[in-house]
Amino acid sequence: MKGIKIYRYLILLHLQANGKINLLEAALNHMIREFNTERRQLLNDCDKMHARTRQTISQLQQQVAEKSKECLRVRRLAKKILTDRTDIERFFLDSIELVRLQIDYNR
Repeated sequence: MKGIKIYRYLILLHLQANGKINLLEAALNHMIREFNTERRQLLNDCDKMHARTRQTISQLQQQVAEKSKECLRVRRLAKKILTDRTDIERFFLDSIELVRLQIDYNR
C-alpha cells in the first residue's frame, strides 16, 4: 500500500511539474512573441527615423549649396561694385583736376 501511495504521489508531482513546465513554456513563448513584435516595431521606427534624417541631410546639403552659390554671386557683385566705384572716383578726380587746370588757365 505504501508503495502505491508513493507511486501516486510521484505521479501527481510529475503531473504538477509537467503543468508548471507547460505554463512556463507558454509564458516564455508569449514573451518571445512580444519581444519580436516590439523588436520589429523598433526596427520599423528606426528605419523611418533614418529615412527622415537622410531626407533632412539632403535638404540641408541642397540649402548649403544654394547659399554657397548665393555667396559667390554676392562676392562677385561686391567686387564689381568696388571696381565701378574706383572707376567713378577716378573719373571725378580727373574731372576735378581738369576743372582746376581750366580755372588756372583762365586766370
